[in-house]
Amino acid sequence: MTINPTRRQVLQGAAAIAGSTIFAPALHATPVPIRLGTLASLEGPLAINGQDAYRVIELLLEEADYKAGGRKIEWIRESSNAKPDVALARTRKLIEQDHADVVIGPLSGAEGIAVRDYSRTVPNKTFINGSSASQDNTLRNSSPNYFRFSTDGTQWTAGLGEYTKNTLKIDEVTVVASDYAFPYSQVFGFSLEFTRAGGKLNYLWTPFGTSDYTSLIAQIPKSSGALYVVYGGSDGLAFLTQYAQAGGCRFLAGPSLPIRRCSQPAAPIARCLKAPFPPARSGIITTTRSGRISRRATSGAGAKMSGSRHRAHLRSPIPPTCKRHCSR
Repeated sequence: MTINPTRRQVLQGAAAIAGSTIFAPALHATPVPIRLGTLASLEGPLAINGQDAYRVIELLLEEADYKAGGRKIEWIRESSNAKPDVALARTRKLIEQDHADVVIGPLSGAEGIAVRDYSRTVPNKTFINGSSASQDNTLRNSSPNYFRFSTDGTQWTAGLGEYTKNTLKIDEVTVVASDYAFPYSQVFGFSLEFTRAGGKLNYLWTPFGTSDYTSLIAQIPKSSGALYVVYGGSDGLAFLTQYAQAGGCRFLAGPSLPIRRCSQPAAPIARCLKAPFPPARSGIITTTRSGRISRRATSGAGAKMSGSRHRAHLRSPIPPTCKRHCSR
């Protein structure tokens, strides 16, 4: 049985750890403030995601009046750009200069591995993973004072590979993904299920922060029935915009990160995704981070998909008027 605590519970847990293991003031002494350091990506391709993360922490701290167990919480914010070396430098600042007792973060996969490795050098400090979803954060070479209370990228994709092959009857998929730790976990999860079901996969990787996907789109095999897209932040928007402009019409599968913003009506690729869902393979399927799988067309009707372990959202397919210009 898997238990996924809420963000509020994670913050409360951090405060409890700080109060019980870090601070041991003498009886009747003035309570020592808890110095909470946080790290999120407010720069680079994942800046939008970092802003969301800080809004949540600020909201929870305001609800608690910046107190936990009768102690004041002093919040120290730091920002990174989703790169491991920058995340490491900002984390060192939080610990060594700002004297944070607990650090929550970072946001991105490779950043989490860097922070985990650093945590071993300061065993009297507590580190709580933010949304860094690389498996390696805690699955391999774990650190005794680095904790994860969230799922990893492989778990996010549970059920999607099997569903794509067995239910959608798509035999070949091309993976397009950023070349770093977080997409590795998500690609692994999808690949394991899809290939075990007998599917064929092609892989196309690009550096994190790529803005021009023209050459990658040209390399997508014509035999592929779908794309598995693992791009975060502005990378996802850039790829899907350019894919739509190039006449792309394949079924799009992927985690919630790249799809949820780019499939909104304002996104270019969504302008051809407005017709009711017919029995066609063109469309978008994506998973959320937890919960049972359900299938939802544009009408809002839902039907439980047996044998699946996640939530899959099927948006409208590409209608015939858009397929006339479909070349990829």
